[in-house]
Amino acid sequence: MGSAFEFVAACAGSAINQILLADYAEAIAMAQHGRATAEALNDLGQMAKAMELEALTLYHIGSYTAAETLARNAQRIVDDYGSLEVRPRLDWLLARITSMQGESEAARGFLEKAEKVLLNTLDWEDLPGVQIEMQRLNSKVDPSAAIRAIISLIQNAESQGLVVIQIHGGIALAEIITENPDIDPGSGLVPTMERVLAYAETEGVLDAAWKLSYALGLLASQRGEAKIAHSRSTHALRIIREIAGRLNGDDSKTYLGSPHVSSTLSAIAKKAAVT
Repeated sequence: MGSAFEFVAACAGSAINQILLADYAEAIAMAQHGRATAEALNDLGQMAKAMELEALTLYHIGSYTAAETLARNAQRIVDDYGSLEVRPRLDWLLARITSMQGESEAARGFLEKAEKVLLNTLDWEDLPGVQIEMQRLNSKVDPSAAIRAIISLIQNAESQGLVVIQIHGGIALAEIITENPDIDPGSGLVPTMERVLAYAETEGVLDAAWKLSYALGLLASQRGEAKIAHSRSTHALRIIREIAGRLNGDDSKTYLGSPHVSSTLSAIAKKAAVT
């Protein structure tokens, strides 16, 4: 039988996997188990890590206020404890949250802090995720340049086998296309998105799968490929419903009402009404 410390690590690993698989209820349960055990062990670093994972899950569900509160509480623990591993991840998450709230400069500040730490610690796995998020912010001004930069980061991740970075980059591309459906995709965008989608589908990374499928549908519509566009949007809708169906009533409503999901559902419904 493993030690309590091994149990905490196992809970964190399980929570990360469940987040990727969009099994958010299980991810929260694992994070909370890990946090309770870390608290009993008085391991503040692991407590902060578990709180970060729970906050990340709440962010994915769309509970932004709860996610921000938990992330900032974890940040206070980190400031006292000095855990370098968790601090940039919390800054990255707070950047995502503040960006969703329309606070772009605050988000940029969090990302710059995270990037500085990761460059100092030579963390080449987490650094590209921060750089992708920075380009996500830059896309508000110059989406084409941001797309090119993210494609380059994805290609680097592919050469190094950094799967999570590929997924993160694919989601960022999908979100940029959804916000800019009439943009010129260039030569490398669609193949890159299709590669990431294929991996996401194979591994069951549902959040990436629906966002990429929907965005590729928009690009297909731009090319006049109506059947492909319909198939892509229908597939995205099925995955969204699958994710929502795994959540309890309140969390399901929150998820379906979150900006990315609700705007996608509205657009699909509007398109269906026209056709």
